[in-house]
This record gives sequence, structure tokens and C-alpha cells, in this order.
Amino acid sequence: MLESIRKRKNSIVIVLAFAAIILVFVFWGVGPSGNKKTGDYAAATIDGEQISMREYGDMYKRHVDYYKSMFKEQFSDELAKKMNLKQKAIEVLINRKLAIRDAAAKGIDVTEAELQDAIKKVDAFKKDGAFDMETYRRVLEANRMKTAEFEKSMRDDLLYSKIQDKITKDVTVSDADAKEAFIKDNRKYEYDYVAVDPEALKKTATVSDEEAKEYLKKNGSAFMEPLRVNAFWAKADISAFEKKVSVTDAEIKEYYGKNQRQFERPASVAARHILIKPDPKTKDPKAAKEAAKAKAEEILKKIKAGADFAALAKKNSGDTASAVKGGDLGWFPRGMMVKPFEEAAFSLRKGEVSGVVESDFGFHVIKVYDRKEAETAPLAEVAVQIKSLVTKEKAWKLASEAALALDKPFRDAKTADELKKAASSRGFASGETGLFSEADKKVEFASVDALREGVFPLHKGDVSKPLQTPLAFYVVKVIEREDPRVQDYAKAAPAIKTKLVDEKADAEAKKKAEEILKKAATSDLAAIAKAEKLKAEPTGPFSKLQPFIQKLSFYAGDKPNFFEATKEKPLYPEVVKAGKRYAVLKLKSAQEANLADFDKTKDRLKQELLAKKQNDAVEAWVKALREKAKVEVFTDKL
Repeated sequence: MLESIRKRKNSIVIVLAFAAIILVFVFWGVGPSGNKKTGDYAAATIDGEQISMREYGDMYKRHVDYYKSMFKEQFSDELAKKMNLKQKAIEVLINRKLAIRDAAAKGIDVTEAELQDAIKKVDAFKKDGAFDMETYRRVLEANRMKTAEFEKSMRDDLLYSKIQDKITKDVTVSDADAKEAFIKDNRKYEYDYVAVDPEALKKTATVSDEEAKEYLKKNGSAFMEPLRVNAFWAKADISAFEKKVSVTDAEIKEYYGKNQRQFERPASVAARHILIKPDPKTKDPKAAKEAAKAKAEEILKKIKAGADFAALAKKNSGDTASAVKGGDLGWFPRGMMVKPFEEAAFSLRKGEVSGVVESDFGFHVIKVYDRKEAETAPLAEVAVQIKSLVTKEKAWKLASEAALALDKPFRDAKTADELKKAASSRGFASGETGLFSEADKKVEFASVDALREGVFPLHKGDVSKPLQTPLAFYVVKVIEREDPRVQDYAKAAPAIKTKLVDEKADAEAKKKAEEILKKAATSDLAAIAKAEKLKAEPTGPFSKLQPFIQKLSFYAGDKPNFFEATKEKPLYPEVVKAGKRYAVLKLKSAQEANLADFDKTKDRLKQELLAKKQNDAVEAWVKALREKAKVEVFTDKL
């Protein structure tokens, strides 16, 4: 855990791939927060305090990434819309800020030790089962979150946990509560059902041309031909221009002189250390701390008496990562270690050993075995690097100038041959795209943002400014453009008629099911089905605990009325949409739960009920906070 003492000042968001922390990030909102002051950048406000668009965008992306990892290829923009992820993201942020504000008002705080303990428990930051600072640093850096941002978010999460514990501490569940829930959950129901399938009604549904034309007239935006362009392009490859560039020693020297800060090396030291940590098993923290300090002082005496530092580190250091290397931490500049450790290390000369140094991790004895003062790398050492940089700069400039020079020849050119001649005379590759739309992602000019954004605003005959990609400049002339337009009726008619037939059949099926529902209130469902040339079938047993009705492919778990039917009131009061079918259901039988199984599940059930009641308590608390606050959400920006 040496590296627990490393403390990167610019460490950086947790990757969603780390299952151990994903749920915290998605559902409580750990992540970077913006601090824009302008109202234009607010996604919502709470009593005037802003939730920035940056916070909202980050939270929404976390929701999307989480559900992508869950649903894989089945996830789509349409599913995200159905799941209302945008609203969920902003709700999480609002509730989070309200809760943290309430925690502060109640005097609830998180200590530095509590924060460190929480971070050390995150599996994503562990190596060989133990927290590793280098892993922590790499995870944050790879995902562009500063340490301060992450630790603030973790602190906020701990605050939430503390106030949640305070709110739920008096919530209890009795055996009687569990028994009542067991009976409700395990009572089995079986219904008879009649299903009306729109598919069977399509053959009788007809759509006239007049209806289809009227539909197209009112819904033309759903049947659009997209904007398409055909462009002639010329490409200036940077690699080709690099071959034309030469860089002199004088230019290398000049670059070095003007950009010396680019080649500065900070002061750094190479050090070993021995870490003695207080024993966490000792009940008295003060006694544990004193014992650790005494042990560190004893080790320091042995080193001063001539004992081998590396050997003592291997035997005694609590930093297991460095102990196996004789306490060797390698080279590090300022800003990499916690402050007390850093100050001690940089105060030592080569070969010197520190006194006992206390940090948040325990007591250290430090030996600096080498050091380098701040310096600028000599020109000879960086000349090759500079030559490469200058070559690329010159190549980009030449390519840009060459691309700019194409503007007039391209504007003057009347034919594709003239355009090709203008491009080839300057050594540019060229070609014609053919008509394509923004949706044609196989075409480079649609799939690359810089090209797509440069091409589609152009009108016929327009020439683009040089469009820059990572490896080239492009100049484009639009030689053909088809603006968006509503499809001709002949082309749109098949799709429109299919859609209208589907709608008519669906409406007829729903109407028929509603008629059956009315009759079923006073008549036998099987007899009604027979008269309608339909079939009444049993659902098979289901319960609150197993609420999926297989025959209908229907989930009843979110419809409590299914589990309240009685012999006196057997009819489910609504027509149910099950897939594409409309179903009418009437209770056939109900079987009471077997209480002999209650004792086997009582403890688990009590835990589940407790979790639910605690969640209800938290929801009620948050709801009360929202009722007291003035919350404004700018939905047009989401």
C-alpha cells in the first residue's frame, strides 16, 4: 500500500466497467460537477442553486452506459426514451442535492478517516485484494476525473448514507408483518381469459387512396426523403506533405529556445521508506498510535547504528507493495506524495535518513538514495523530438495553404474533369461521392463529424473551406443537391396503408374486447367467447411472487388489482394489452398460501420488507424536502 501515500493533484471519473462502483455512480450520482454561474447553463435550479448542464450530461451518460452494459445490443435510443432516462438523470441530481443539503443542516459530516476507509473498500482500486494507490490513480486518470472531484462525490455519498441511516433507524418489521406479506405473495390465482388479436382483423380492414393521401398530408414529416448531396472532393494528406518538408538545425535550435518550458524537468528524489501503521485491532486508537510511533523510532535507531535499510523495510514495513523491494518507491517529483511525507523527503540530501514522519497512513522512516534538481532537458537529448514536431507543423501549414489555394480553381471549374485537373495539378487525391445522406454512415463524408458538418450546409456550386481531419485537409465542391422533401404518394402509399390497416385492426380489436368486458360482468366468459368465435383459456396459476402470465406473455406484478379479485368480484376491471392482443380476464380460482413454508422464508422476507419500508421512508423524506424547496427543471434543455 505504499502507493496509498501517493496523492496526485491532477488525478482524474470512474469507468462504468467497474461493477463494484457503477451503481453508486448511476443511482446516487457520483461524478464531476460543473460550476457555471450563468442561467443559460443550468439544467435545473433548487432555490436558485444550479444543477449545471455538465452535471446533467454526465449523469445522463452514466445512465445510458449502465443500461447499455445491461441490455447490450438490445439497448437503443427508443428504449432510453421509453425508460425516461433523461428525467431519471435530472431527478437523481435534484434528490442528491436536496439530501446533502439536509444532511449539512442537521450537522451530519464525514471525517477524513471515514472517506479514506470508503475509498479503500472500492474493489476497482484494489490490487491483489488490497487498496493500491497506483491503481486508484490510474483508474481516475484513465477516466478524466480529478481526485478532488471524485473524493467530494464520495464524501457526498457517505453523507447520504449517514442521513439515510438516521431516517431509517426506527423502521422495523414484525413477524406478523412478514406473515401477512407471505400470504399475499404466495396466494395463487388463475384466471380465464379471452384474447382478441388485431392480426385476425386485418383481412377485413381496408384503406382507400383518399384516406392514405389525407394521412400523408397530415403526417408528411414521417415520410421524408432526406437531404442528399453529391460532392467532388480533393484530399491533402499530411503524410505526403511531411515528405516535402526539411527542418534545419537552426530551426530546431530556434524551437528549443522559444519552447524551453516544454522540456523542463521538475526536481525529484528517489527514496525508500518503512511504514509502521497503528494496529487496527487495538481497541484504544491512541495506544495503537503510540505503539506504532515507538516501533518506528526503534527501527530508526537500528538504521543509525548501521543496520541495512532495505532489509528492515522488507521485514517491518506495512506498505507491502514497496516492502518486497526493500521499501523502494522509485523516483517521484513534488505533488505525488502526501504533504508530510513530501516535505520530509525533499528536505533530505542524497544518502540521508529522515526522523520519524507522521502521515494519515502511519509513521514513516525515509531514506533518499538519489535526487535530481529541476532542469531543462539539453537540446541534444530532445532534438529528434523537436524535429518531428517542427516537421508536422510545417506539413500542416503547407497542406493548409495548398488546400486554401484550391478555392478559386474549384469555384471556377465547371465540370468534374476540370475539378479533377485542379486537384491533381497540386498532387491531391480526388473523387466524387455520389448522392448520399447523413444517414449513409458507410460514406466517410457522413461518418466523420468535421466532414459532415462542412458539407451538408453547402448549396449546389458552393466550395467548402478546408475541412481538417486528424490526417488530412479536404476541399469539397457540391455538384448536386437534393433538398429534403415529402415522398411521392406512390412511394409512401404501401407503408401508409400498412400502418393504417394496423391502426384500424388494433382499434377494432380493442373495441371488441371492451364489448366482451361489459358482457362478462353478468355473463359466462366461455359462452361469450363462443358466440364471438373466440376461445376462453385458463392463464395457469400465478402469484405476486411469480407474476408473469406465460400464455399471455404478460407481467401482472405492477397491477395490484390482479391480486385482489374475489369470487364475488371475479372480473378484472380493465381490458389488458398483452403484446399486440387485447385480453379480458375473469377469476377462475384462488389457492391460499401454504403456511408450512413460512418459517423457511421468514427471515429473508423480513429483510426484504425492511428494505422496502426503509426505501419508502427515504422516498417520503425526499418528497418532503422537494415540497419545501423551489425546484425548476428546464426540460427544453434536457
